[in-house]
Amino acid sequence: MRAIFSCALLFTALSAGAVEPQRADIPFDGSTVLKAWIFQPAKAPGLRPVAIINHGSPPGGAPDRAKMNPKFTFAAEQFVQWGFIVVVPTRRGYGETGGAWAETTHTCDNASFYEGGLESAKDIGAAVKFAKSLPDADPAKILLVGQSAGGWGVLAAAMQKDIDAVAIVNFAGGRGGMRNGVPNFNCSPDKLVKAVGDYGAESKRPSLWIYTENDHYFAPELSKRMVENYKSKGGKAQFTLLPAFGRDGHSLFGARDGVVQWRGPVESFLIEQRFLPMGKDK
Repeated sequence: MRAIFSCALLFTALSAGAVEPQRADIPFDGSTVLKAWIFQPAKAPGLRPVAIINHGSPPGGAPDRAKMNPKFTFAAEQFVQWGFIVVVPTRRGYGETGGAWAETTHTCDNASFYEGGLESAKDIGAAVKFAKSLPDADPAKILLVGQSAGGWGVLAAAMQKDIDAVAIVNFAGGRGGMRNGVPNFNCSPDKLVKAVGDYGAESKRPSLWIYTENDHYFAPELSKRMVENYKSKGGKAQFTLLPAFGRDGHSLFGARDGVVQWRGPVESFLIEQRFLPMGKDK
């Protein structure tokens, strides 16, 4: 199925180098499409790297999932300034994509975090396949970016051999945070640590993990345990713990003011992974 674009590109700048996003449908299977936003940089010679940004899962359950329209405008604009085409898909069970929610991790005390991430990875894989077919996209330079449950999803996607991605950026990734709305009260944290180690055992792609000192979902003690187990099983990860951000650092990636905090470590990682040349202007 060919991607169906709902509107033409508008080259009205949102900020330096950014453009108005366009709506698109990403084929998932014969009866399902994933709704998405696409941000395109200004036309220039050559092919562009692609960043696929993946959203989290709200704590309020089905009613909140149905209201979602993830766009990550401020983060997308930064990636556009770096020269990326940005794709922001809405996974199954969320927002306009709708349908059954496949990512359930079941009960809090008997959580299936590993399996939930694999379901997210299916949607991410469909987005990668779609992105590779976009005009001006470089199919050899796909970056997966995810926040919260989306960060968990890109870690799961990183171990899939049929998903063509060069590297991963995980912002505050995890599942089962804020049990009963209580900060840093997590569902089955030991199972979360074990599951991410299982991901690391199969993943060969380099990853950057960014968390904050005041994340109410995944506190430093837990995020450090996660990355250490991931690395101990063979996963390739760089861990960056940023200072406290706002009232809850879990919101860092989606916030306008958050960009200035995470831009530096992400840019260094992109240079290291050869998405950007040395000396690229911010």
